Amino acid sequence: MTDSSLGIVLSTRDYQENDALVKIFTLSHGKKMFLVRGVKKKNSALARHVQPGTVAMFNGKFNFPGLSYLNSVGEDFTPENTREDFEKYSYAIYFLELADKAIEDDEPDAELFHFLVGMLRKLDDGEFDPAALRFVYEMQLLKRLGVEVDFGQCAICGAKQNFKDRTQAVEFDFNFTQNVVGCAKHFDLPTLTPRAAYALGLLQRGKLVKLSAETKEAIRTFTREYYDAFVGIKLKSRDFLDNNI
Repeated sequence: MTDSSLGIVLSTRDYQENDALVKIFTLSHGKKMFLVRGVKKKNSALARHVQPGTVAMFNGKFNFPGLSYLNSVGEDFTPENTREDFEKYSYAIYFLELADKAIEDDEPDAELFHFLVGMLRKLDDGEFDPAALRFVYEMQLLKRLGVEVDFGQCAICGAKQNFKDRTQAVEFDFNFTQNVVGCAKHFDLPTLTPRAAYALGLLQRGKLVKLSAETKEAIRTFTREYYDAFVGIKLKSRDFLDNNI
């Protein structure tokens, strides 16, 4: 019996002389590890389909739990622009690695699956700033990683941010000691500029906004420090982005 599911290749690593272990985030069954035999041979029909970021219909023997076996791949979305662009590819690898940390084996998550596919397509299309895509992705994955923060409302007095009229915006900031967003007047030492805090609120709601170089750097610093302090995962792909892109 052959099992099938739409999936996203998260990572691939060599296994023995001609085989590979391919980790795939499947729509039907969540994250699974597949053994792909002969994929390193020159004439392998599967080689191009098991590269990180490929979205396709994967067919094979799905085991629960344990190692699964990939036999064939149907029509796929191959992010050619991303693979040919060093910067885009670096962002894609980070998105995939972060998704890997946010999901468990054999537990479907259709919402995250479709969200990740959308991020990869937007990255490949090149219409949006990759840094803005990164920040949207990081902020929206926080809940799945066990933490929540809301740049839309003050946790102290309840004041709500005005995302419809920037001129009427409340000046928000973040307090790392209390892990809360609040009106800047409640905190002694600033962590974020009002502009960066406002942008974070929009990004958290999936709004891809234009960001100045200064605001990008402020948000990058904040998200890194927040992930380090409250999520506690260290990713080589994130370090590579921050040090090289």
